[in-house]
Amino acid sequence: MSVHSPLNPSLGLRMWVPCFVFSNECLVKRRISEYRPMSISRRFTRAAVILSSMTFVLVLFGQQSSVVAGIVPDTVVIDEPLKLEVTWYGKGILDDGSNNDSLAVPVLTNWSVGPNPITLTYLGGGDGWFGKLTGQHTTEPHPGEGMGPLVQFMIAFDQLTPTSTSTTKSVLHGTHTDVYTLTYTYNPATDTVTFDLKAAHVPEPTSFALLGVGALGLIGARYRRNKAK
Repeated sequence: MSVHSPLNPSLGLRMWVPCFVFSNECLVKRRISEYRPMSISRRFTRAAVILSSMTFVLVLFGQQSSVVAGIVPDTVVIDEPLKLEVTWYGKGILDDGSNNDSLAVPVLTNWSVGPNPITLTYLGGGDGWFGKLTGQHTTEPHPGEGMGPLVQFMIAFDQLTPTSTSTTKSVLHGTHTDVYTLTYTYNPATDTVTFDLKAAHVPEPTSFALLGVGALGLIGARYRRNKAK
């Protein structure tokens, strides 16, 4: 290989490299490039192109390596004036490496389930997940009752221990009672989770007591009437 380099760089740098043509004995020198100093504007342009390419690669890599939070879908939805049931079921969603997962928020007419989003936060280190789930009777099932109070459940389950939890809460809603029950299970072996929220608008306990007293009164009156005969 021979290189011809003039003393004046502005004249350019000519490079010659050997290549073999037909046989090893025939050495042909070919000029493959000629370099001249690059202008400042061209240098900035090339640097910008290189930086843009690097940024694109980093963004693409970040999108591919990031873990998207999982959403546990709702599979059963019963939305009636006096009854609510929402069931969420998911497999392989929580144990996906993301820090926050959530339950899908159903679109309801007579009730509302929230908050939006219903977030399950991963504590890390095998401590599992925690979150909260709220329910509310948003319609007026009987005249003058208005909207029911908001009920809140706390969710917490271990990442390594099978979980099966059921909690019931009751709130007065006019002359009736809204009874909510939240049941959730988690199987770490299969990463399977199930949430089931049920609610019913029923007569309050005082109404049941009054009905009982009234029934006893009717039975006593009938007994006395039959005895008088």
